Amino acid sequence: MTAHANTLTPLLRKEVRALAPTFAAALAAVLIGGPSDDYALVTIGLLGFVFGVVSLGAQTFGQEFHHRTLGLLLAQPIPRLRIYLIKFAALSITIVALTIITLPLYGEKLARAAYRDTQPAMLLMMATCGLFLAPCLAILCRSTLAAFVFTIAIPGLLAVSGDLLGTWMYGLPNAAAIDAFKADVFWRAMSATCGLAAIASWWLFGRLEVIEGHREIALPDWLTFRPRTDVRSRRFIRSLVLKELRLQQITFVVALLYAATMVVLPWLNNLTIENLGDARRGVTILQAGLVALLIGSLSSAQERHLGMLEWQAVQPVSAWKQWTVKVAVALSLAILMGVALPALLGFWDISPRSRQVPASWMAMFVIALTTASLYISTLCRNSMSAFVLSIPVMSVALALATTLQSLLVSLIAHAYNLPRYRVRPVDVSGPHLWVVLVLTAGLLWFGFVNHRTADRSVRRVALQTLALAGSFVAGLTMVILRVGR
Repeated sequence: MTAHANTLTPLLRKEVRALAPTFAAALAAVLIGGPSDDYALVTIGLLGFVFGVVSLGAQTFGQEFHHRTLGLLLAQPIPRLRIYLIKFAALSITIVALTIITLPLYGEKLARAAYRDTQPAMLLMMATCGLFLAPCLAILCRSTLAAFVFTIAIPGLLAVSGDLLGTWMYGLPNAAAIDAFKADVFWRAMSATCGLAAIASWWLFGRLEVIEGHREIALPDWLTFRPRTDVRSRRFIRSLVLKELRLQQITFVVALLYAATMVVLPWLNNLTIENLGDARRGVTILQAGLVALLIGSLSSAQERHLGMLEWQAVQPVSAWKQWTVKVAVALSLAILMGVALPALLGFWDISPRSRQVPASWMAMFVIALTTASLYISTLCRNSMSAFVLSIPVMSVALALATTLQSLLVSLIAHAYNLPRYRVRPVDVSGPHLWVVLVLTAGLLWFGFVNHRTADRSVRRVALQTLALAGSFVAGLTMVILRVGR
């Protein structure tokens, strides 16, 4: 008994320590938006809770695949049931604590919301998904990132399916009956899904085996890209491109889910024409941001996680050529899925009465997100860490950039005795584009430096951050002075 107790204590400590950073980040986001009534801060808090509980659930078992510690875990002289219960206990403690803190802060705000789907029970539903569904998908897919994406997507797919089924059964005029049927189907389906996932997670973990190599969720064989490894054929560019496409398989799944959602949305009966345009616009912007973050996060960190970055460095191909192909594929996929796919589905032609998002703005948006997440990916050991870290880092960087811009405008306007509207840089898009291009080039160069070396010390990252900040300040100052003339 004493031996078991001495063994269980380090295991529980290890699980809590592994989940602590994700819990702390989610808790910080919740506390930022909780006391405020600002829409943006409340949204950040709610997204922090949802992403936090799902990340905790996916990370509980997914970390063993990411860190390649599954063999060591299963080889310990402890029954698998005990190991599973320890992991589940650590996960339950973090998710329950985060839910108890979030419900009082956001329950009343969600109850006052105008939309029927934003009710406090949705928080409990997402916590249940993080507790049961995400761990099951992590074991099934052998990937933390895949479990995260699919856990977020399944509730939305069930809601849309219930709406379509209700429309087919009751007809378009019976909106009240359709809404009641949709709610009943959604909650019953989610309860059944989480219940089955709770049973399946133990069943899968009890039969889990350590396989040679690494195999995550993948597309069918007839859809996979199999690059040729014969460098003597001088088709190394094609092989590198196909290798990059294989790394992005989960991104193609997200794009397919988005296309299906955009096709289904017009058939939903309880959306007016104006609301339909707003819904499709919101889904498109969310998909573009998610795809950009996924593409950048997978590009470098996934190679490092799979253990293929080292032998890629010894290939008879220059490092700058490999990096150029990687960047070209990443940006091309981001433009294709974030801008071209919505245009192909008719996004730019919908809702003519409301303001539309320009395609050029969307292109700059996805390029900036992809480049920033690619740089963060070169500093991380796995794609899930890069994806989760990209969201708070970019939010903080955007807030600091906005604050710095306002401060520079005030200082220059005071120094030259000019009104603020004369030096407001947001009125001119051309000079701002050059600042964005310089920052993008700097991120790509520093990303290349980080990608080809194992040195990711704090000093190196700090110097790169200072260089980027200095470039931003210098470029923004030149823009403000030019506009103020």
